[in-house]
Amino acid sequence: MTPQDDGSLTAGRVQSEFFLPGITIYTSSGIEVLSAALSDLLRRPLDSPLAQEVVMVQSRGMERWLRMQLAASHGVSANLWFPFPNRFLQKIFSEIFQDRYQTELFSPDVAAWRIMEILPACTADREFESLRDYLNTVDGDLKRFQLSALIADTFDQYLIFRPEMVFRWERGEENHWQARLWRMLSSGHEAEHRAALARDLLSMIERDEVPPGVFPRRLSVFGISALPRFHMELLAGMGKVTEVNLFLMNPCKEYWGDIVTEKAKLAGARRVAEAGEAGADLYVETGNPLLSSLGTLGRDFFDLTGEFPHNVWESFEELGMDSLLHCIQADILHMFNRKAREDRKFVPVPDRSVQIHACHSPMREVEVLHDVLLDLLDRHKDLACEDIVVMTPDIEIYAPFIRSVFGKGSGGTAAIPFSIADRSLGSESPVAGTFLKILDLCGGRYTSSEVAGILEADPVGARFEIQGERLSIVKRWIRDVRICWGIDGKEKARSGLPAFEENTWMSGVSRLLLGYAVPGWGAKTFTGIVPYDDLEGQDAEVLGRLCTFLQRLFEYTRSFRTSRNPDQWACSLESLLEGLFSDSEPFT
Repeated sequence: MTPQDDGSLTAGRVQSEFFLPGITIYTSSGIEVLSAALSDLLRRPLDSPLAQEVVMVQSRGMERWLRMQLAASHGVSANLWFPFPNRFLQKIFSEIFQDRYQTELFSPDVAAWRIMEILPACTADREFESLRDYLNTVDGDLKRFQLSALIADTFDQYLIFRPEMVFRWERGEENHWQARLWRMLSSGHEAEHRAALARDLLSMIERDEVPPGVFPRRLSVFGISALPRFHMELLAGMGKVTEVNLFLMNPCKEYWGDIVTEKAKLAGARRVAEAGEAGADLYVETGNPLLSSLGTLGRDFFDLTGEFPHNVWESFEELGMDSLLHCIQADILHMFNRKAREDRKFVPVPDRSVQIHACHSPMREVEVLHDVLLDLLDRHKDLACEDIVVMTPDIEIYAPFIRSVFGKGSGGTAAIPFSIADRSLGSESPVAGTFLKILDLCGGRYTSSEVAGILEADPVGARFEIQGERLSIVKRWIRDVRICWGIDGKEKARSGLPAFEENTWMSGVSRLLLGYAVPGWGAKTFTGIVPYDDLEGQDAEVLGRLCTFLQRLFEYTRSFRTSRNPDQWACSLESLLEGLFSDSEPFT
């Protein structure tokens, strides 16, 4: 990397024996090129051998992939910290503003409760008429909390994307209901939210008042598709006192900040015609249609980075035109609109570089994916599993199907090794996921599948010792006694249905208990109940444990329908954990 007269940097191997103030932006159309550039950069040791390298990422999947790339390049990947942008800034704020760092007061989770407390007192004012009208149409605290949570999340977004508007509110320049509610929420804490902390941090940087050692000696930002102005201003400020490097994917080597879609071009022409300037030329470029239609977020982000002083390192690889995928990538790279040209590129029929599979369900999608990957691994002997990345818009939808299809071999075929990244805590942790399912059950129908699913969870099954063969027996009982939904007839009545006991949990358990108490009774009724006549002596323990589980589950969920204060909720939820979940080593 060689400095040029204009301050830019030419592409090549990164040689970082010198410090470059400000931001250095590394761009390439290949993620592997960027990881190699980062690897070269990290070869330069920091001032202290114990200093930690900080690489900011946007997902845990990117962190995992990057760790593997650095380990392959350096032989080891150690003493690296991969924070998300907000987590990194929280650490900086907490170290610099120790006396007033109270950002949790404005976090959406906490602010929602604070707003819920404020709303009843302020809705009498005329400015809050719209909120009052909405709240008057609903009963209870649930809608008020949901509204408060929505407002809290909106305020949190304002702090990032509209900080100047928030400062105007605090100065009293606006008096609508949002501004007034924000002043109530932030009263006495105006200097503690992150917009104020960021403003003060930038002022400290300008005055050279930042304590030494707060910023990392070198900060790298890797693979982030877009950052708000809030973060870019802070990164630019940090670049005045430390080394900041951004590694960004750029699919196009040409300037594409002013391209628009064909639809936007036509809309612009229509506005010009309506203004009476039909003869005027519209100097707009559509460029590559895929880039103009799908690259809006990246285009705006690159325009934003151009507003801050920075050095540039670029490396774009020519891929050729030997496949359909390479043709598409080359057209985007050179901002070529093949649709507007006469020449066409004909791709051989056997080309498989781009495939589209239309499937009727997520399960079928994953099954087809599994077959395609097996075919690729079979045809390309140099392809390894660690070279494959599968992306999905919502991993929570597909994760259960991925585990089902990829978790074991199908038809004697060996399983493909896999790992799932970026899942939520509730999905990754069996305790957290089951805990949330129990809370959802409070307002549900207590269907047989929902309750059995909770019992099937490892931490609950271990707590009541109903696992393996015992769990299979319980599932058979549920099926045989025809349990469908509802705790009992009263629960059905709460749903506005007749209070029939048939097919409820209490009806099914009564049949099981009576079947054990009077074996061999046959199909005759006893006190109006038909005993279940397929129980053996050794089933008594399993039946007792099932009854204990159901009794505790129904008691907890029914009790949660009553209002209580946060301290009482904390005690109740802790009691739920102790009563239904195992405290053995794997689940603690």
